[in-house]
Amino acid sequence: MTKAHWSRIGLKRRSGVTAPLFSLFSNRSIGIGEIPDLKLLGDWCRRCQMSLIQILPLNDVGMNFRPYDADSAFALEPVYLSLRDLVGVNTKRYQTALKALSRSYPVRYDERVDYKIKKAKMDLLWKIFKDVRAFEKKPSYRKFLRESAFWLEDYALYKALKERFNMRGWFDWPDPVKSRDPEVLKQFKRLNQARIDFYKWLQWQLYEQLVSAKKYLKSLGVLLVGDIPLLVSYDSAEVWAHQDYFKLHMASGAPPDDYSVCGQRWGMPPYDWKRMEQKKYDYWTERLKYAENFYDLFRMDHAVGLFRIWSIPAAEPLKNQGRNGQFDPKPQKQWETHGRQLYRMMLRSTRMLPCAEDLGTVPACSYHVLEDYAIPGTDIQRWLRKSGRKKGYLEPEAYRRNAVVSLSTHDMATLCGWWEKEIGSSHERQEFWKYLGGEGRPPSRLSPKVAQMVFEKAQAARCIFSLHLIQDWLSLEESFRPHPLYDRINVPGSPSKDNWSYRIPYSLEELKRLPVSRVIRKINQQSSRI
Repeated sequence: MTKAHWSRIGLKRRSGVTAPLFSLFSNRSIGIGEIPDLKLLGDWCRRCQMSLIQILPLNDVGMNFRPYDADSAFALEPVYLSLRDLVGVNTKRYQTALKALSRSYPVRYDERVDYKIKKAKMDLLWKIFKDVRAFEKKPSYRKFLRESAFWLEDYALYKALKERFNMRGWFDWPDPVKSRDPEVLKQFKRLNQARIDFYKWLQWQLYEQLVSAKKYLKSLGVLLVGDIPLLVSYDSAEVWAHQDYFKLHMASGAPPDDYSVCGQRWGMPPYDWKRMEQKKYDYWTERLKYAENFYDLFRMDHAVGLFRIWSIPAAEPLKNQGRNGQFDPKPQKQWETHGRQLYRMMLRSTRMLPCAEDLGTVPACSYHVLEDYAIPGTDIQRWLRKSGRKKGYLEPEAYRRNAVVSLSTHDMATLCGWWEKEIGSSHERQEFWKYLGGEGRPPSRLSPKVAQMVFEKAQAARCIFSLHLIQDWLSLEESFRPHPLYDRINVPGSPSKDNWSYRIPYSLEELKRLPVSRVIRKINQQSSRI
């Protein structure tokens, strides 16, 4: 079913980088990485002979700043807007304000992202919006409104209502608003039209900047890989607008396992797939259709949830986490049929090639379906061990051919963190060192030399794609000082303020000048990757 999807991107051994946009910055960035910075990252990729850029979700997260728990499954995050590149705006009029914003929120490589920048940006954007009204007549804006009709009005209304009700969740709004009484909503729109239009204008600006970035990357031969979370926040525009599409009396999560004895409770409501099927899956087809404006491929987060999702009664005490749930659908014999149906729906809805994040406890049927549909899975080097009585790590030729090989993900320790803090016993370290071809005792620190041995092994995997975190790639750079804990992007289940705030220690302009580019290029050439 993916023949046309593969034809669109080509059957080539590709190498690439996974980089959260908030972790990047350029000389033009204000407070955080911005969408046009992806163009500079693309320039660096070509120096390194890489043709894939994978980013974390760019959805609007409100003020929570958790990429996988967003206010909308469609809308983009306004903090990533470049205020210097707004369409139809004479930015010279706002130079004083922009300079003041830059001084208040300097981008320092030795500091985490300060998300207070969002409110400051939004305040200035509101001022700019009130100054420019001619955008309403622009053909590109009117076209955007038409093509985004499925979700945009509900999203903009939801955001304005959130402000009206002091940022409370929609489930705590007055009943007529919570249940979407048409007359009440009509009156609210009449009184708050400017603020509703503001949110539409923001999304148009984001759309224009991300489309521009994709176009530039395409000119370089670099493909953009989006990240589409399977689930959406309970307090989101889509759940409020389509309450019948979700099982609001349940909460999704993960069952107890060796890594989490109590399981996990994420809180997002599971889908009512039968109700969605009755509406021809319009929510998903429209979601993928919109994402296709920006991405060439997409990572399907928690792809095993398409076969079954762990569902916990919402009334269950939070202290029990994921203990007292069950899979939905419950009968295991239904899982494969269920997953196949959803994958077929997605493949019919988009030209983007899906890449499945099939990690964790994976039902056997998932591997069969991915193989049948030629959808890449995910192979993590440190987790691939020989089975049975055989000991050691899988050799590169034993990896799945149709897969993405990675050293780490955003939810894991970086290569440095794993090597220096998590690898476990001295025997395990020795075993991995032997796998790399090392002699003698393995070093306790991750040096660029050791990192290169790790990368050469991973890049030699028969997997068609190879994608690695930018901080892992940087461990090949002599001037980079990797930190086993500081460089981690997220610790699942942890409320740490350091989650989702990591920033690389080089501007994108500096990144292009680093010697590591030549090292990466040589590794990719040796492994016949582009």
